Amino acid sequence: MIRALSVRTLLIAIGMAVFLTICSLLFADHSVAQFVSKLPWASKLQQPALGLPILVLLSCVTIVAAALQSATGRPVSSVMQVLVVASFSLVWSVCVDEFILKTIFGRETPDQFLQTGVDAFHWFKGQPTSSFPSGHAVQIMAIGVVLAMAYPRRRIIWFVLMGIGLLALVLGNWHFASDVIAGAAFGALGGVATFGLWRRSNMGAT
Repeated sequence: MIRALSVRTLLIAIGMAVFLTICSLLFADHSVAQFVSKLPWASKLQQPALGLPILVLLSCVTIVAAALQSATGRPVSSVMQVLVVASFSLVWSVCVDEFILKTIFGRETPDQFLQTGVDAFHWFKGQPTSSFPSGHAVQIMAIGVVLAMAYPRRRIIWFVLMGIGLLALVLGNWHFASDVIAGAAFGALGGVATFGLWRRSNMGAT
């Protein structure tokens, strides 16, 4: 296990995420979306992102399975405990993103921008399908960060997989770059917070 991040480190990381998000909003989002739309595979990838929340469903199944295992008196393995922590991280992070953050920002998707030339934020009128922050990025990071913290020797693998997933969201024009940056930052924050609470409770129990 790696040690907890300091408050100063978290604040610096949040500040950098906000800075990168704003820079992307101002200077990169539109040009990247237009560039990606001209790539050879663009016509195949520019489809609505996967709507069925598979990771959320799997997370709920994991939580229920662990609860049943514990209720029958069988010990819950360390791997299952980590998966449950990752599941809780994903579920609460996605709920906040889908029902609060997206509602506040209400940003249109890159596909709408490419069709109309308009990139608008409909403040406090958003829906769970709105683009900012990216819910898929939240899911990727909420799980990936927990795994990276729980298994630091393999963290390079988790970070590579997370990077591939985040890049795919941009290359598929499912999200603007700033959507992905903001979603990744919030998902990572959710992962750090959930893992930290779990570890603190384990330390208190011992």
